[in-house]
Amino acid sequence: MTVPAGGSRVRLVARRLARFVNRVSRTVNDSRYYDSKNPH
Repeated sequence: MTVPAGGSRVRLVARRLARFVNRVSRTVNDSRYYDSKNPH
């Protein structure tokens, strides 16, 4: 897999960012679901 010097870094950062966004959105969804199930 040959990628230009800049492209590999951009792809790596994009993948890391996507993973971070996935984790954050999942955490937000879980907390929102928990709050709806257990109202304070």
